[in-house]
Amino acid sequence: MTSVEIAWLAGLLEGEGSFSKAKGSVTVQLGMTDEDTVRRAAKLVGDPFVGSHQIHRWGKNQKINYRWTLCGDKAAAWMMTIYPLMSSRRQARIRELLSVWKATRPYRKLVTACPHTDRPHQGRGMCASCCQRAWYQRRKGGDALEWQ
Repeated sequence: MTSVEIAWLAGLLEGEGSFSKAKGSVTVQLGMTDEDTVRRAAKLVGDPFVGSHQIHRWGKNQKINYRWTLCGDKAAAWMMTIYPLMSSRRQARIRELLSVWKATRPYRKLVTACPHTDRPHQGRGMCASCCQRAWYQRRKGGDALEWQ
């Protein structure tokens, strides 16, 4: 990826993007009605999935909104990459979100792997059964899992 492409993406996210947190994870989201622009940006960040939904308005000119979302480590990496190119308001938001991301990393590191390397992974670097067990334990208020 070239520096021009990174600058283009930073400008696009400055105007049409959002930086937020959800459930302890940081997110970068781009949403707009120009499908080709959203797909190009998604390709640059390595996220092939572009979702779409209908904007509900009272007129005949209803447009489809296209968007993609990056979460977690990938979003944090992109925030750090484009940080110097963003406005001071966006930089402050990115600093705030990265501090949240850094604070939650030790917990995430404890539960991001399982011993089943032969199974396809589902979430947080775990296979489906380990991911389900971790979810159940978090719901009950338990600490990180210890693998047997």
